Amino acid sequence: MHHVYGQHQWHSEYQSVCKKRDLDSLRHILSDCRAAIAANPENPKCEQYADEAHYCAMELHRRARGDQLSAVTDVFPRHKIFPV
Repeated sequence: MHHVYGQHQWHSEYQSVCKKRDLDSLRHILSDCRAAIAANPENPKCEQYADEAHYCAMELHRRARGDQLSAVTDVFPRHKIFPV
């Protein structure tokens, strides 16, 4: 990743990276972030850890649903956004 935490681009890049990770990696990162937050909740990086855990959990949830569509097409089917 090329952006630092706190930049809007970091969030987009991290979500893209999560889509490429295998299930074991996603679960490990999620668990590791939760453990780091619990071990030292005053750590200034806790917000980043929370975001990383959230994005990993989002990707696990998306895969569990078997949904390959983006959030936009979930809410707005393609034919309603771009009439055919």
